[in-house]
Amino acid sequence: MITPAIISAIVIGGGGWFFHKYLDSSVFPEKHGTANTAHNR
Repeated sequence: MITPAIISAIVIGGGGWFFHKYLDSSVFPEKHGTANTAHNR
């Protein structure tokens, strides 16, 4: 019963890590200096 819990925790943790990397790079580009200048007018 412990093994499925560990596997689930690894999968959920890995998915969250990749999801937040995607958010940082694609959804919030202003963090990296690549913001769309149309929003800055």
